[in-house]
Amino acid sequence: MPEAVEDKQRIIDALAHKAPTGAATQVFVAYVPAAEIFETTCADRTCSLEEMESPMKACLTENWDNCVHAMIRHDAKNYCLLEVGPEHE
Repeated sequence: MPEAVEDKQRIIDALAHKAPTGAATQVFVAYVPAAEIFETTCADRTCSLEEMESPMKACLTENWDNCVHAMIRHDAKNYCLLEVGPEHE
């Protein structure tokens, strides 16, 4: 999980740039140092374990480390998985 607020903000900005839309369930993983986003769209409303881990495997294969699940889009709603700092609680 990224500790620095700046890292979290770069990831949030990168996710916003992706502009996920639609009702399909999507999984997003971020490579923290570069805020590079890896994603998959699940075949059904609920994702299989393989679909959930697909973007993480792609991130780790390319970068070896510093990959985090960043967001899930489900039923046309975005759910951010980045930990909120105490200053934002």
